[in-house]
Amino acid sequence: MTLLISCSNNDIQKEVSLTQRKELSIFLNLIKENLTTNNIEYIKLNSKDSLKNNHILTQIKNIDFSPFNIFMSKPVFLKKTNSASSLLGLNFNEETFYFKLYFVYDFYSKKWIINTIKEI
Repeated sequence: MTLLISCSNNDIQKEVSLTQRKELSIFLNLIKENLTTNNIEYIKLNSKDSLKNNHILTQIKNIDFSPFNIFMSKPVFLKKTNSASSLLGLNFNEETFYFKLYFVYDFYSKKWIINTIKEI
């Protein structure tokens, strides 16, 4: 007896849609707003649960972000991966701290999440 199985990936999304791009722009603004109001819980709830991300989020949890100038770069979309990255800058007086945020689109929940946070 021979069993033949055929798979097709025709339904797999190969590029980020215009709607997803707009959603990420809104998400970036929400990240900035929530940092400004010291709502790290929002960032945590919208991040992939990993040791590295949790470590960084734990470190920044006790920081008062209200005096910081917070900026985020426009997202760079990575072709064929449904992912993006953005630079987060935290400026206070003459010091600036940079973080690279990597995002993936979660098709299950239909929203962007922070996949990786890297201090640079």
